[in-house]
Amino acid sequence: MIFKLSLVVFLALLCTQAVAQEFKPYPRAEVSKRQWQAYLDEVVTKHGATEKKQSDEKLVMYINAETNTSYVFTMEGHPAHPAWVTRQPQKRGDAGDAIHIAQIGYFAGNEPAFASLFRAFASQNEKVSHDMQSQRDSDSALLEIKSAKSVGGEWELIARFSKAVEIANAQRTISKEAAKLCGSQSFTFGRYAFASQERLAPKITELSDGSLTLTQQLICDEKNESVTAPSSVSPRAATWAPSESQRAAVLAATKRYFEASNMSDPATAYAMLSPSMRATQTQTQWQSAAEGFRARAGNMVSREFSTATWYPNSDSPEGKRTFVAVDFKGQYEKLEVYCGYVVWALGSDDSFSLVREERNVIEKAVAEKMTSQDIAVFRKKYCR
Repeated sequence: MIFKLSLVVFLALLCTQAVAQEFKPYPRAEVSKRQWQAYLDEVVTKHGATEKKQSDEKLVMYINAETNTSYVFTMEGHPAHPAWVTRQPQKRGDAGDAIHIAQIGYFAGNEPAFASLFRAFASQNEKVSHDMQSQRDSDSALLEIKSAKSVGGEWELIARFSKAVEIANAQRTISKEAAKLCGSQSFTFGRYAFASQERLAPKITELSDGSLTLTQQLICDEKNESVTAPSSVSPRAATWAPSESQRAAVLAATKRYFEASNMSDPATAYAMLSPSMRATQTQTQWQSAAEGFRARAGNMVSREFSTATWYPNSDSPEGKRTFVAVDFKGQYEKLEVYCGYVVWALGSDDSFSLVREERNVIEKAVAEKMTSQDIAVFRKKYCR
């Protein structure tokens, strides 16, 4: 598996503006190790806050938000190391409205291994171009957006498009309007509202003039930076509240999971994963990733848990379930920033299984090349 630089990656909007980065820094694909290191240092200095590592693939990626350019560097242990591949969406064609992905790469190591890496990325480009073009088509097809607030407090957006568009693209198109309505609050697009079942799911309605209308429920989440309460409930079901024993149990499960992970007790931690998470990775793979993080982060100094937000009666592949997200942050020996969240699914016996874990980090070595403002922006965006 390799980094899938999909539409989400290329259209990611970061809070800071990035300094221009040279797309083709050297005339030849073969470079020296010193040139490889110099370019990596330059990318990290400008775009270090966007770092995304895929340790099992020995790859690390950075994004230039201004140009939607991605830079993927090999890490120690990769067959092509040291090497990197750069991809950038560009317009072409007579009208300048067709999108293709320009790709360039450099290597200072094994050339055949680099060629294999380069081909793997190139094979993704056609799909990425298609996804980006589809999103542009959706944006240009938008005719109007109307909004109304339901009795339950959610918004209902009614967006009319001049032609058929995919639901995911339509939702991204109306995201700006959603953000405007929710203001400082975060938001999610729900699949159900508080009216009848027919009206609840996002639906596409074909009109006589060939256009399409999307009716979409919008939920403005109450959680924001000022929230300090230990537990809250999503407005999705404001009349439901977890019991005291459930609140205590999810906090205990979270602590137990992190203690097992940090103390290298893979059997205990892995057993707490949901069946769907265990299906994507073996215990050996999970343990390897955990050990990689500990090596990267160094010794733990502290960790604390903040808001737990409950999502009762939510849709999942297994049917209606209750989920709870627990935010965390802390300090590690080699990390300047460490924060994230875990999401648990509540079982019928009041047990919890882990369905998602997200860590957001900036290593101290990277932070030294960043401005304090860039670090503050990263904290504000990813640490709650």
